[in-house]
Amino acid sequence: MKKIEKVILGSLVVGTTVSSSIVFIQAEKLGETQYYLADNLNMRKGPGTDYISIGTLKKGTIITPLEYSQDKLWVKVKYNNQYVWMCAKYIKKVENSNETDKKLGDYKTKEKLNLRKGPSTDNIITLTIPKGNTIEVIDFSCDNNWAKVNYNNQTGWVSNTYIEKITSQGDNDVSKYEDHITTSSVNVRTGPSTNYKKIGVLSKDVLVKPIGFDKYGDWVKFNYNGKESWICKSYLKKVSDNNTLYTSENVNLRTSSSVNSTKICTIPKNAKVSILSYNSDKTWAQVKYNDKSGWVIAEYLTSKATQNYKLGTTTTRLNLRDLPNLDGKTLITMPSGASIKIYEEKNGWLKVSYNNIVGYCVAVYVK
Repeated sequence: MKKIEKVILGSLVVGTTVSSSIVFIQAEKLGETQYYLADNLNMRKGPGTDYISIGTLKKGTIITPLEYSQDKLWVKVKYNNQYVWMCAKYIKKVENSNETDKKLGDYKTKEKLNLRKGPSTDNIITLTIPKGNTIEVIDFSCDNNWAKVNYNNQTGWVSNTYIEKITSQGDNDVSKYEDHITTSSVNVRTGPSTNYKKIGVLSKDVLVKPIGFDKYGDWVKFNYNGKESWICKSYLKKVSDNNTLYTSENVNLRTSSSVNSTKICTIPKNAKVSILSYNSDKTWAQVKYNDKSGWVIAEYLTSKATQNYKLGTTTTRLNLRDLPNLDGKTLITMPSGASIKIYEEKNGWLKVSYNNIVGYCVAVYVK
């Protein structure tokens, strides 16, 4: 009697195993449903550790199951035009529901944050992003634990735990921000407080085109030397006079916001133009000049109160410093033959502007 019971019980166990395997496979569409690797996994010739490993796939790689082993412990996939097996325990289904979708765009770091080559702590750290800095999220990992971001012209991955979406002050609506000019010399920093690193100095009456504000509205984010930077709003005032600006150089008026577009005319230096709009990153301005409308490069527009200057050229590689002496910190090294704006000369030092960075350099190396 006991032998019969064991046979019946064994049949039930086998039946249950086979039945659950069928349900497991029927619950998804083989060859269509996507999974991602929750860890680095070996690719093997067959469904077991007895089979030879022919390589490793990295954590986060997307796979599409084609077949499962009878015990459901191994999954067969196609990779590089060959069929391989890997452990099914470490694959997770890619969720497509709206609940797991995250919004792309600008985020703020809540703590100092490592930028890595890939979406795991196993990947190399390329740099550390300071707390409070703005990053652009362009993608998320399959498990939504990591974000792919752009920061200071570098792309990498950061943990989602330490970032938060920027929603205050309508940061994405850059068109509503009015131009400002500096009311005195002011430091440019990497973030919205005096705790952040100083990366330059703007002199009085320099035009600033805001692209965002901190959540308190005390600091202005703008493009400085090709990077997103911050300046204290206390040292700024709005440009008035019905959005009227002036050209700081001879500048071409074009049919669209591209140097490859057709030139309408050349607007002379110190000409008055009316601002109609800007492109998304405010590098081009649509203006009206003598009843003609077109686009000009925005960096050649300024307020009427711009300081007088003359042009000069460096005769060798030359350090631009924050003070008129050799103890001053080097802000940037200007190449030989660089065109600079010279504002004043004193005791053998020049106050100059290069690539919108204002500082001091030795006069003898400028002609």
